[in-house]
Amino acid sequence: MSFQNVFADHWLPQAPLAAERKDGAYRRVSREHALQLPYIETNPLCLQSIVVTDHDGSEADQVADLAGLPQPSWVTLNPHTRSGHIAYALAAPVCLTDSARRKPINLLARIEQGLVDVLGGDIGYAGRVTKNPVHRQHMPLWGEESALYGLQELAQALGDVGALPGPSRTGKALTASSVGRNVALFHLTRQWAYRARLRY
Repeated sequence: MSFQNVFADHWLPQAPLAAERKDGAYRRVSREHALQLPYIETNPLCLQSIVVTDHDGSEADQVADLAGLPQPSWVTLNPHTRSGHIAYALAAPVCLTDSARRKPINLLARIEQGLVDVLGGDIGYAGRVTKNPVHRQHMPLWGEESALYGLQELAQALGDVGALPGPSRTGKALTASSVGRNVALFHLTRQWAYRARLRY
């Protein structure tokens, strides 16, 4: 049994952005229609249940194993170059809203940064859109149905290979993480604002 059987349970957008081409015009469509298109929104804006790393090299299918990390939930390969998206599905989604607890969000940012570092990921990839693993244009490699991970489990695995960034109060070290970039921007703006208000 493979993760393909439970993919729909962990891919959460209800009206995802989707497109025919990576640089194409994205529009919101139904889930059923999105699954017929090669590029789809990874997560809804308020929840993250899938962590994706964009590996532009030629070994996306084996880089996690070579790095000593757990088996990805799936890898969506470009069949011509063996580059692709390496996905880890979370056992429980992380809430990203303003009222959410900061500790899980900060740990998620550290995990994203660590995965980018150890998997040779594209630091400019925002994680918003991913290659649709069930579309014929891509070649999916499905993990086992058990390839679901908690944040602590992924953090431990990254820590074991020395790739988990330490906690950072300013978030400056987490700029390769889509969640971390937002955290870094918030802290940078917050620190500027505390000083700037004194001038008025």
